[in-house]
Amino acid sequence: MRGKKPATSFSTKLFQERLKKVDSAIKKEDWFSAFANIVTYFEHYGYWAITFHCLRRKVDLTKKARESLKRLGASDVAMMLRILNIITNKEYSMIKKTIEERNKIVHPGQKGIRYIESKKKEEASKLLNEAKECLKKIQKFRGET
Repeated sequence: MRGKKPATSFSTKLFQERLKKVDSAIKKEDWFSAFANIVTYFEHYGYWAITFHCLRRKVDLTKKARESLKRLGASDVAMMLRILNIITNKEYSMIKKTIEERNKIVHPGQKGIRYIESKKKEEASKLLNEAKECLKKIQKFRGET
């Protein structure tokens, strides 16, 4: 991978559209879509942030290493982002909390989740908005030198 800039599957316009999708889900109180999408975006943009970090550090990732990196789940991607100092401890904790909320929704038989109370809805919205800000930081990391 050394010497080549990998092709990215995103653009600034597409990134903004994805954030709008999360905003729309929050407004509709479609917590499943909001949390599922934001965690998927963490995985996607986290992968690219890690990849670009390796490029800048001249770490040659083999095809097998890149494929393994692509298969990491959100928690592992978050941990790598933290280890590489791409995100802070506070951002790492917020991502982990976001993943936990997503898991409650995606696997309701395990924990169950309902946002009947307005306070819980506000907390979910706040968490998702913090997640979006962190996602913006991760997405921008690809262009830093």
